[in-house]
Amino acid sequence: MTGASPRIHVRRATKADADAILDIHFAAFLPSATNRLMFPNGVTPDARVKFGQSLFPEEPATGDGAAQKPSGDSGPETIVTVAELLPDSGTEGDAGEVIAFAKWVVYYEPRPREVWDAPRTPMTVETLGEGVNVDVYERFIGEVREMRKKWMKGEPGVLLDILASSPARGRMGAGSALLRWGLDFADQKGLDSWLESSPTGYPLYRRFGFEDVDVQDLPVTELWGVTRKSDEDWGSSTGLDVAGPLPEGAFRTVLMKRAAKKGK
Repeated sequence: MTGASPRIHVRRATKADADAILDIHFAAFLPSATNRLMFPNGVTPDARVKFGQSLFPEEPATGDGAAQKPSGDSGPETIVTVAELLPDSGTEGDAGEVIAFAKWVVYYEPRPREVWDAPRTPMTVETLGEGVNVDVYERFIGEVREMRKKWMKGEPGVLLDILASSPARGRMGAGSALLRWGLDFADQKGLDSWLESSPTGYPLYRRFGFEDVDVQDLPVTELWGVTRKSDEDWGSSTGLDVAGPLPEGAFRTVLMKRAAKKGK
């Protein structure tokens, strides 16, 4: 694996990073077929605000990170990290340009079945924001979360919920640096790591030791009549270990797991 540029610095995010994070998220994901369906007329200001609230909920933050686990709470901890591109002659103390981010959810303790297997509350326009196609969201994100629940159950672990890099700052190692930060954290805690991979991120995750567990093959063409563009990858080379070839007209998301490395 190639290392990140020495100008890449990873730190925990604060709410001051929110606008940069939102810009990166939608620039990275909106071009994909599933996100074009979820946001058929682009991202509205309301949808942007609602997504930002999911990253930085209105609760006290601790240290230099946002959305941390409240003191005395045995529930999961949410950690948002960013990768900064430092100035040419800069050091870690200098202000940098945020070019990638990751959202991690850490489950330190086992959860009882009534918690991890509780019925999921359906999403609505009120919770997702104006302009979001709720049907697409529920079929895509909702079913991916059910797949996650089936395999993770209530076991302790670290979930990489989102990893996104600025398309304008590609191939600088920012995604790898964020991933390495999270996996080092998981190894130090002795926790397995989980994620759901798009076709784009799949090669990176394989290089970092993630293995296929299950897939969601969303029948995009059958459900919404959208066909694959010639330059789009819908997952024809992903998840083959557990699911075989991708069905025609389907978009594949792969649930992946990496076992904790001992002795870190």
